[in-house]
Amino acid sequence: MTRLGPDQIIAELRNWYNEANDDKNEHYLQRHYKEHLNEIFNEVERLKMTKEEREIEEESKHWICSECGRSTFETDFDYLASPTLHMACALQQMK
Repeated sequence: MTRLGPDQIIAELRNWYNEANDDKNEHYLQRHYKEHLNEIFNEVERLKMTKEEREIEEESKHWICSECGRSTFETDFDYLASPTLHMACALQQMK
């Protein structure tokens, strides 16, 4: 296994960033680098999370309104018909 130091990783990420923003590259190539960078940035953010924060993030994925598709996780219980249905969406269904 090859070990890379932080300076090598940062240099490579800078290269990817430059490729992603180089107008001389085709859109596919730009999108390719942007997608890879976003994947790395998302994983770095996840690595910085505590175990509790990761558990909350995982749990919140199950709190999605079956009607509108938006999260119900942060919605006050007074505004929910169920954990997966906003009150407003439930009322809209009744119409």
